[in-house]
Order: sequence, then C-alpha cells, then structure tokens
Amino acid sequence: MYTIQLSGEAMSYEGYFKTMSAVEIDGEMVISYGVDEHGNPALKGKHEYPYTYDPFVLHRFGDNEEANGTIYSDRLLLWNFDKHDELCKKHFGNKSQYWDERDPKLIEAFLQDWTEDPTLKIIFIMEYCNMATGYPVWRFDYHRGEKE
Repeated sequence: MYTIQLSGEAMSYEGYFKTMSAVEIDGEMVISYGVDEHGNPALKGKHEYPYTYDPFVLHRFGDNEEANGTIYSDRLLLWNFDKHDELCKKHFGNKSQYWDERDPKLIEAFLQDWTEDPTLKIIFIMEYCNMATGYPVWRFDYHRGEKE
C-alpha cells in the first residue's frame, strides 16, 4: 500500500503503482506513475487513463546510450507467432502476452534465444498503451555485442 499526502488529503493506492510518487511541476505537486526513458514523469496512470496512459520504465539496467536495438512485444507475435509461444513456454511456463510481471532476467534469456545472440543485454523495459487497441505493449531496449 502506498500513501501520498497532497494538499492536506491522503490518497492510498495498491497494486501496480510501485513507482508512484509526488513530484513538483511548475510549482504544483502532482502524482507521477513512474518515469519515461528520459526521466520525465509519467502523469497519466492506468486507472485514470486505461487506454491512453503514459509509458513508464518498469526495469532499468543501463543508460539509454548503451542501447543499440529495440523490440516491441507485439512485433514478436507478428514476426513469428509459433516461436513466441515456444520461447514463452520455455522461459516462463506459459504463452501469455503480458510481460509486466515477468522476471527481467528471464526476459533477457527469452530475447537472447529469440535473436540467437547470447551477448544481448537488456538496458530497460518499458510499458506502453497501444493507443489503437487500448492493450498494453512492452518495449525492450537492449545492447547486442558481437556473437561468440
């Protein structure tokens, strides 16, 4: 449970607001639901804006400049649906298309298998809302070195 005090009123939230905080913007205190890849506050949360919420970083393991590639979770299905399901079963034990509760190290192993590159390292994982469908989509920014 998270409690934030703003303007004399306490508001409590449970669940996915793991990175929710109060931030000052132009002299006003506002609630931020995390930050984007550049450190800017995500001001539109999933409860208030379920189909248009702001993207936010779930996990960060390096600086933006280290990334030399990006994969969006919905593209995996379009590129090769069967490979997606096979690797999901191998790494996560299910074929779910939701990535927010998955261990980032397992996601990294999944992407290493997907790209056939054991040098791939996750830099950060973000969650977005696909404005066309309203469904969440995840962005995996990574660094690939030379294959061994």
